Amino acid sequence: MLPRSPIDPVGMTPEEFFNLRDLVAERTGLHFGPESRLTVERRLRDRLSALGLGSFLEYFQCLRSLSIPSEEWDEAIDILTTNETYFFREQAQLRAFEREVLPALRGQAKRRRRIALWSAGCATGEEAYTLAMIVHASGLFAPEPDGERRWDVRIYGTDISRRCVTAARRGVYGERSFRVTPREMRDKFFSRQSDGWHIADFIRDMCHFGQESLLDEKRSRLLGSVDAVFCRNVLIYFDLNARKSAIDAIYNRLQPGGALFLGHSESLLNVPTTFELLHLKDDLVYRKPEANREEEPRSGSFKVTTPSTPPPIRLLVVDDSAYNRRSIAQAFVDHPEVEVVGKAADGEEALKLVTALKPDAITLDLEMPRMDGFTFLRILMARAPTPVVVVSSYSQRENVFKALEFGALDFVPKPDRPDADTADLQREILQKVLLVRSLRPSFVHTSLVRRSTSGQFSPDGQPVRWTEEQPTRDRAYRFPSLVVAIASSTGGPSALMHVFGHLPVATGAAFVVAQHMPDKFTRTFAERLDRRGPVRTVEASDWDPVAAGTGFVCPGRKCMEMTRRGDQLHVRVMPADPGDRYVPSADRLFKSVAVLGPRAVGVVLTGMGDDGVEGARAIRDAGGLVIAESHETAAVNGMPGAAVRAGVTHEILPLPQISEYLANLVR
Repeated sequence: MLPRSPIDPVGMTPEEFFNLRDLVAERTGLHFGPESRLTVERRLRDRLSALGLGSFLEYFQCLRSLSIPSEEWDEAIDILTTNETYFFREQAQLRAFEREVLPALRGQAKRRRRIALWSAGCATGEEAYTLAMIVHASGLFAPEPDGERRWDVRIYGTDISRRCVTAARRGVYGERSFRVTPREMRDKFFSRQSDGWHIADFIRDMCHFGQESLLDEKRSRLLGSVDAVFCRNVLIYFDLNARKSAIDAIYNRLQPGGALFLGHSESLLNVPTTFELLHLKDDLVYRKPEANREEEPRSGSFKVTTPSTPPPIRLLVVDDSAYNRRSIAQAFVDHPEVEVVGKAADGEEALKLVTALKPDAITLDLEMPRMDGFTFLRILMARAPTPVVVVSSYSQRENVFKALEFGALDFVPKPDRPDADTADLQREILQKVLLVRSLRPSFVHTSLVRRSTSGQFSPDGQPVRWTEEQPTRDRAYRFPSLVVAIASSTGGPSALMHVFGHLPVATGAAFVVAQHMPDKFTRTFAERLDRRGPVRTVEASDWDPVAAGTGFVCPGRKCMEMTRRGDQLHVRVMPADPGDRYVPSADRLFKSVAVLGPRAVGVVLTGMGDDGVEGARAIRDAGGLVIAESHETAAVNGMPGAAVRAGVTHEILPLPQISEYLANLVR
């Protein structure tokens, strides 16, 4: 058979896709939706060439004739799964494990003097070794002077990929695996050698790795009983039936009272189980019930609340207008998910009520007597960080963004006319308050955007080498080396300020932003981004030239695309189409940027929904780069989480490292 030309690649028919998808799901539990057909086709195409096959039907028949494990199944699994991980990932969960769960597990296991942890879906071993380092550093299992027998501590790591298991056993890592690792932990538990960082032998000896599918309960029995399971960002690749089977296997392996850690985009919703939900100080964890439910929890056991339905969000309304307080509270009358627990007329009264009532969320006016909203925010975020939704008029646009920098989660514009209909305002406030349910459990909205006063930045946040240049639209055109398209929604303004504030003074890249935001606010926001860093940023106008060192924010209630005219790039600003689910549409922006191929970079930051997924897929398919914000810093993990689950991302990074990554990329 003659090989196909690179310009005539093998295509995958829908029938071939469904046959392969169902076979992979049956053998591995991995599930791919119809939207993944092009991704699966692209990833598996090289295997056809390697095996000399002429169609995906032949490849399907090849896989069907083989069993797992086999060399070709290993190749297919490695290609279809993403194994992006690093040490000390999702630090809020690790704090909960270290400070609350691990001491409790020690108490439960004290008589048997044995503790076992299972990293299910361990990839290349970073998670399992992280657990070993935490256990060792805790000192909880060190030899005791009273002569009791030594603790037997074991960490098991399993993965369906043979290549990953081999890498985990080797225990040698590059710099990228240490992106959030405390330096003292790296220096203590690793040694630098010519081929990378080698894990210490005493940590390696605690860990045992094996190739295993979560759905193969017979093999998982070989692990014996375990005290805690980390199965993070694994279930998102399974369909419902596979999730049920995996959870059953985990449940059967756990000791009574054992803990289950899932990824922040995962839950046991729709999975029949008797796991209890633990509300810990730093995060949420599931626990297998203890054997004797009639007894009081044992000493050291972590406390559990298991509400059949979540308790209502406790809301504090802060506004100096009695009419506004009544109007906002009216939006939540008889609403089962929100309870207005208090009202305050100024910041001083609000601080007292925060201490007394401990609300879950706050709506805040900014202009108030005695203590204004800004002072209240500064004190609140220092003493008791709480999600805050600012309710402010269009005329106070600058103040709104100042409040977001001080730590507010989001804002709602209220009409300037006193006779305006309040129904729309009430609905929008309700929607924003309900977002509290979607915040990451460890949400503390510290002001990431405050500028460091060292290095190349001055205390007011301006680059030291800043020189006034001509306005963006009048400068001589220079074609950008890269175009970075950024999508964001709730929590996005602060995240974007952080990103733009850390860009290098001299950059050849251009930046285009689709931030879900009401009209009349985007121009002010663009001006703040312009002041924050060296990229000359404006609210986009139709046919603005996209040049090196420029940035554009899509106007509210409009959509923005990029196009090429002659030897220049331009933005097109246009009304939303009837089919646009989000306005501005990140999907439309990303798809238009994808035509640049390797010069296109897509960044998906915090926000509700899944805007940007299809556009990110287009950028990736065209050879560009896609970055998503990780669970650790995304205030709301809807948009970045959807991109990760769709398998369209190359990098999954916390916000500070996105800023650092982009700064290095666009120099």
